[in-house]
Amino acid sequence: KVAGWEGGQEDLLFSVLDVKSQGKVTADGLKWVDKERRRQSRQMQAKQRSLTESAWRERQKKKAKSRTKDFRAFLLKRYASYLRAWRVAMNPNDSAALNKNQFMKACAKLGWQTNSTLIWQTLDVDGSANVTLDKLDLKSAELMAS
Repeated sequence: KVAGWEGGQEDLLFSVLDVKSQGKVTADGLKWVDKERRRQSRQMQAKQRSLTESAWRERQKKKAKSRTKDFRAFLLKRYASYLRAWRVAMNPNDSAALNKNQFMKACAKLGWQTNSTLIWQTLDVDGSANVTLDKLDLKSAELMAS
């Protein structure tokens, strides 16, 4: 029981530990058990780390979506529309897109204190390293295109 064995399958256990078929269990036979237990322990620890990291990533995604929702609400409250917010505050130079540095500066000028990096990650869904009006609000971009 100390080694984790609680009884049963004794014949199988003995045959696995008696690798030289000598009718006895030797220290060499027991080394395998120790190695296997360490391997299984490492495997379980890696699995636990993976689950923990996965849960952390999920929390970060939820947090990012929440911050982005708050940011959009902030823009609407301050500028009444995403289009006006884009033209006046986010992109006063009328370029088609903002890179990350420009986006961070625009957020700072707006006085947005909450984690802008998380918002950037949510808006830059395609990994293009640019945020455009359609990523901020598709309806506003469609309105501009029509």
